[in-house]
Amino acid sequence: MSKTAFHTFFIIGFMLSACVSSLKQEEVPAYLEKHDLMLEKDINSIKYKASLVSNEIITRQLIVGASGKDQIDSLKSVYEKYFYFSVEVSKSGTDLLASQAGTPQYNEVIRNFEFGIGEKANLTTDQGDTLQLLDYSFPRTYGLTNSSKILFVFEKPDLVKTEYIEFTLGDFGFNTGDVRFRFRTKNIQKFLNKRIVFTD
Repeated sequence: MSKTAFHTFFIIGFMLSACVSSLKQEEVPAYLEKHDLMLEKDINSIKYKASLVSNEIITRQLIVGASGKDQIDSLKSVYEKYFYFSVEVSKSGTDLLASQAGTPQYNEVIRNFEFGIGEKANLTTDQGDTLQLLDYSFPRTYGLTNSSKILFVFEKPDLVKTEYIEFTLGDFGFNTGDVRFRFRTKNIQKFLNKRIVFTD
């Protein structure tokens, strides 16, 4: 192999490895925090933590029982079309719902979470476009965790044409007002282009 061909081969290999870098699963939270893709706000003793969720992690949870490359590839192609945000809400270090047990507003909070939270979630771009909320999941943990966690599924925005997207969660009974989180799309693109290495 000539020196020119070797150098060309080396440069192409380096560029490909740089474009498709990887993260170990346990490294993801630190990466999100470092690149402002995991944001926190504390309002009236209510703590919010909003973060982007990798499509690979969503798919991974679903392919555990899948068999065969075609089935796995089919699942990946479906879930890569969407945008996922996780929001954790707590009060004084405990699950928000559990913290309200026994209070007069408990039933109202439960209703707001289970039936009204979808109406309070909003994702917009800096171009003024509103992205459709397709689904959300709110598993009840009955005080066994430190926070109430909600997974939101939105239609995927055109990241090339936007500078940032803003996730807004409306007030659901705690006088916090609308809580907003702004994520830069260049950081989102870099994260979504990374391959997640699962260790389990």
